[in-house]
Amino acid sequence: MRRKYRKDRRPTLPIEGATAFYARYCADLIYKLHRHIRLAQLIWRYGSFLRRLRRDPEARNYADAAMKLAGD
Repeated sequence: MRRKYRKDRRPTLPIEGATAFYARYCADLIYKLHRHIRLAQLIWRYGSFLRRLRRDPEARNYADAAMKLAGD
């Protein structure tokens, strides 16, 4: 996440009002934080699944009906 400054605008654009800028900036930060938390949850969830799968000695021997038909 990058830090934004109210006065960092293109020279052709006027400086934005503080209330509008910081309201949108805070909303944007909350949105991005929520997205990062969701991503971390997915990484944790699938990482946990992967660790269990790697520890399972029978994982390589697994085959369901669809996998057996594909090999024929």
